[in-house]
Amino acid sequence: MANVNKDFNKAEANKILKKYNSLSGFDPLIKTRETKAVYFRALLYKVLIDFNYMNDRQVTDFFLSKGKKMNRVSILQAVRKIDIYYRDFADFRDLYDVYFGDKIEQKKLIEAKQKNRIDKLNKRVSQTLPGYKKDALEVLIDSIPLNKRDEILEFVSMRVKSWSWKSNDNYEIIEADSGISEVTF
Repeated sequence: MANVNKDFNKAEANKILKKYNSLSGFDPLIKTRETKAVYFRALLYKVLIDFNYMNDRQVTDFFLSKGKKMNRVSILQAVRKIDIYYRDFADFRDLYDVYFGDKIEQKKLIEAKQKNRIDKLNKRVSQTLPGYKKDALEVLIDSIPLNKRDEILEFVSMRVKSWSWKSNDNYEIIEADSGISEVTF
């Protein structure tokens, strides 16, 4: 094995690696470029850097001591992609949130957005399936010629917008017992 610098806490790095392996179910020492391996390895780099105060050279040396040759540039690039991995992979988000709590609100937004997108897709798909019963407005809109749809869209948009500013029909009936002659001079 190569000569490894010992200017970082190797015992702590080994503890982090062991705990990380048990939490993720992933062995970062295996040689693969599967997507899951790439993003879980990137998270391990970040954990080592942030919690064991290691730099890219030290991470490289640590992996070299384990028999895995790493490229320092690859480590830096992987750490820069943490936000992308967080956005795109649910299992990455779950493990990231175990170590870091800075993106929990973002996780809620991502999951809500994904659920909304799936709901819209399911609605669109169900409307195109045979047997879907259109309501009267959908049937009417489908019967409008394409060259007239812009006009109808503008009309309907104005009507919908007017609902927010139109006053409600609130009125009060006032009855008078005496005539107008008693009030005049």
